[in-house]
Parts: sequence; structure tokens; C-alpha cells
Amino acid sequence: MVGDALDAAEDLGWKVARLPAQKRGSGNNQFTAELLTTLVTQQPDFMLTINDMRFDEAGVLASLLE
Repeated sequence: MVGDALDAAEDLGWKVARLPAQKRGSGNNQFTAELLTTLVTQQPDFMLTINDMRFDEAGVLASLLE
């Protein structure tokens, strides 16, 4: 599913940045830092997230984007 979404976005000519999340409990601080760095450097018009691993069920990362 993720690969199909990335392929479709690239086919449309969109610039894509992929930030795969780690399994629960590992690398959360690193992922958050990478996410924020990517948002600042890429300055996207929108962000699509696919949460198929049930990462951040509490919505902590999502709340950073509000």
C-alpha cells in the first residue's frame, strides 16, 4: 500500500520524502527529529501519513502538525 501511494505521487510529478517509522518503542526520538527536519527543509504543502503499523496511536506526533 505504501509503495503504491509513493509510486502514484511520483507519477504525478510530486516530490516525495519517505520517513519509515520504527517498530514500537525503538527510535521514536530519532524519528521525531527526522520528521521535523524534513518538514522544515522540504516545506511541504501537505503531508500524507499511512499508519499501517499502528505507530503513534495516541496521536502525539500528529498533534505536532496541528
